[in-house]
Amino acid sequence: MEFHYYYIIQDIIGVFLVFINLRLAYVCLKIMKVRGISKKSLILLIHYLLYCIAGFNFLISDFGLRTWTVSSSIFFIGVLLKLVTSFKI
Repeated sequence: MEFHYYYIIQDIIGVFLVFINLRLAYVCLKIMKVRGISKKSLILLIHYLLYCIAGFNFLISDFGLRTWTVSSSIFFIGVLLKLVTSFKI
């Protein structure tokens, strides 16, 4: 088995995405418990969970273009969801 730095880079990115956003999703759940479920808090929870899914994809998949494309797509869907809901319509 050969050692490549891009395996480590992908795993580090995956670990950061998963653990940081799991923590933020937990905080969001605590806020929802105290203040009640609202549309914005639910969208924020989905936003953090999409980031976690992107991180899990990095952790469980082999290195490749497909993995990076899927994880980046999920990540940008979370970003777009957050941007769309931040505007007052």
